Amino acid sequence: MKKMTLLIAAFCAVFCFAQCTGQKANAEKKADAEMIYIIMFKTDAAGSFEQEANKILQQANVSSDNVQYYYSGIKGVAVKLTEEQAKKMEQNPNVTSIEADQQIKVDLPKPEDKQ
Repeated sequence: MKKMTLLIAAFCAVFCFAQCTGQKANAEKKADAEMIYIIMFKTDAAGSFEQEANKILQQANVSSDNVQYYYSGIKGVAVKLTEEQAKKMEQNPNVTSIEADQQIKVDLPKPEDKQ
């Protein structure tokens, strides 16, 4: 009986250690994880908006490969950034706003709700 109790205690200790170590590793991965941000720029560049946006991104060591989409009509980009890169972009005087991309759900009224 003592052997069985000792074996169960050892298993629990190993399992708990593995869980705690895994959670710490996941937390570190999330800190370095890239998220998509929407960045709006102040720019009156005569040339291509994409070239100007890429030049501003390069100042924060962000590759143009990270750009998901260029919004030339509103002078913005959707781009993958780490939190550190996002903070650096926020300090750039050519950036008017930066926000993490998110899904927004809009519930439209049902036809029977309209009066």
